[in-house]
Amino acid sequence: MTAAFAAAFALALLLARGRAEGEGAAPVTEERAVARARGLLAAGDAADGARLLEETIARSGAAASREAYYWLAECRRDLLDTEGALRAMSEARRRAPDDVGVALALGNLHFVRREMDLAAALYRDVLRLSPQDAAAQENLAAIARERDAVLMLRGRRRIYLAALLFEALALTGAVALVCRVGGGGRREAPRANGMAAGRSGPPRL
Repeated sequence: MTAAFAAAFALALLLARGRAEGEGAAPVTEERAVARARGLLAAGDAADGARLLEETIARSGAAASREAYYWLAECRRDLLDTEGALRAMSEARRRAPDDVGVALALGNLHFVRREMDLAAALYRDVLRLSPQDAAAQENLAAIARERDAVLMLRGRRRIYLAALLFEALALTGAVALVCRVGGGGRREAPRANGMAAGRSGPPRL
């Protein structure tokens, strides 16, 4: 009985100590939260990574860092939440406007959404900050090729529509000519002896 009581007392003491240590522990810092979220993302658990970062950002408020928003955007992108990724990456850029990685990532998000003007502007910002950035150069070239293809298709469409219009006008002119020729053959010649159209009987003396 005494041994059982001692064991129970020791267990209660251990539990109490653990609870006290847990209550006294400092909250997870943003840096640690970002590191853990990156690990979750790498392990394929983007949902938990996003949830952890959103809780951390909510605690940090306006002081939330570029890293927290950047990796939140990466988690949201992995979850195919383009809208959420775009909002988070825009916040990261607002906090670090000269960060090449953020500008490139934000440009890529706009590229995926087919917002080519916004994407091109961001890629140009990247090249302003890092003129040799290969990814920005390639993406800008891809946008230029796509625009050239669109302009070429529009030009071909205009030529095709002009040809159709020309054929329609030519056909209309030919039909009008046939009508004039055919209508001339049906006209009545003037009657002899001064008879007017619509009059009957012999001419007056």
